[in-house]
Amino acid sequence: VRDLARSASLASLQGLAAPVGLLVSGLVADRLHERGLHRKVNIAAAMILTALSLAAMGLTIERHGPAWLVTLLILTTSFCVWCCWGPAYAIFGPLFPPSVLGKAFGAYNTICFTGAVAAPVVTGWLRDLTGSFVAGIYGAAVLSLLSVVSVMALRPAFASEDIRLARAMQWWDGREV
Repeated sequence: VRDLARSASLASLQGLAAPVGLLVSGLVADRLHERGLHRKVNIAAAMILTALSLAAMGLTIERHGPAWLVTLLILTTSFCVWCCWGPAYAIFGPLFPPSVLGKAFGAYNTICFTGAVAAPVVTGWLRDLTGSFVAGIYGAAVLSLLSVVSVMALRPAFASEDIRLARAMQWWDGREV
C-alpha cells in the first residue's frame, strides 16, 4: 500500500473484528472451562491461529496478492489476537492470591503495552532495512508461536484444578458426574 490514507484505513480495520473476537473467545473459554479445560488452551489456540494468519498475510504481501485477501487477513488476525484477551484476564484470579492480584495485572499490562510500543518501531526498522513490511509480519508470527510455549507452561497442565475438584466432590457425594 503506497497511499497513506489507504494504509490508515486498512490499519483501522482491526477495530471491526476485535470486539467480535473478544466476545466470542470469552464465551468459548467460559464454556470450555466449565467442562474442565484450562483457559490457557484457548489462548494457545488463538495465538497459533494468529501466527498462521500472520504468515498467510506475509506470504500474500510478499507475492503481491490481492488487496481483498490482505484485508481479510487483517480482519482474521485482529479477531485471533483479541481472542486471547478474555481468557488471559480470567486466568489471573486462580493464579495469584488477592493480595498481589492488582500487581499481577499491572505487570501483565506493562509487558503487553511495552510490546505495543516497541512493535511499530521494530516493524518500521525492519521495513526500512528490507523495503517491505513482510519481515515485521513474519517476526510477529514467530513471537505469536513463542507466546504459545510460554502460556502452555502455566500450571495446571490442561484441566482446571477447580473443575477436577468439583467433579471429585460430585463423585464422592454420589451425584452424576
